[in-house]
Amino acid sequence: MPATTTAETLALTSTQVIVHPLVLLSAVDHYNRVAKGTKKRVVGILLGQNNGATINVANSFAGTAQPAYTSVLITQYHLRKTRKTMSGF
Repeated sequence: MPATTTAETLALTSTQVIVHPLVLLSAVDHYNRVAKGTKKRVVGILLGQNNGATINVANSFAGTAQPAYTSVLITQYHLRKTRKTMSGF
């Protein structure tokens, strides 16, 4: 969600984001399998921890255009890994 006030914008400039290499590889692989050579968009879910000053994106998985299926995937993930939360979409 974009920042709406000057204070929120300034807070975002001091936030450090760490993206693990496997997350980048997963995103590129999903794009290459689904939308390479087209104008289609791909959807995925970023999972990690946000402690205020640092966002640590440690895992991800490919999503679908069907929100119900994607919410089932999120629920299944939370049952296994309770310390990580959804960091982006």
